Amino acid sequence: MIKIKKYPSKEYINSIFEYKNNALYYKKRNSNIVRKDLRAGHKNDRGYITIRMNKKHFRSHRLIWIMHYGDIPKGLFIDHINHITDDNRLENLRLVTNQENQWNSVRKGYHKCKRSGKYMSYIHLNDKSIFLGYYNTKEEARQKYLEKKKKIHIIKER
Repeated sequence: MIKIKKYPSKEYINSIFEYKNNALYYKKRNSNIVRKDLRAGHKNDRGYITIRMNKKHFRSHRLIWIMHYGDIPKGLFIDHINHITDDNRLENLRLVTNQENQWNSVRKGYHKCKRSGKYMSYIHLNDKSIFLGYYNTKEEARQKYLEKKKKIHIIKER
């Protein structure tokens, strides 16, 4: 069973945090540990800024999105446009589908075939692998992949 994390409301986030200098800061002292104007969160092992709130951990970029735009629609995710996971500037965040978010993963777009010795180029779309051809060099195969990527991996504005 997948446990779905309930995010705090826009009003609640805004009551605790202030967004400045592209980060969240505590508005007021709420215990002996947290002081006013302290930057919230820490960088986790994947490079995201995470914040502990109400005994749960939340990624900062999601809280920032909710703080400014409200709830994240079901089935959509918050993506860092420049792929830098701790760059939480509003202009660097966008809504994407799961598939669009997967396009950010690092893929070469080719592999060397043992039988022919050539490089096969391919790209993924809608959970399918699309064959782009065989090439003599990995540079040619990679170039074909990048050309096709520009055409089909287009993220819609939301």
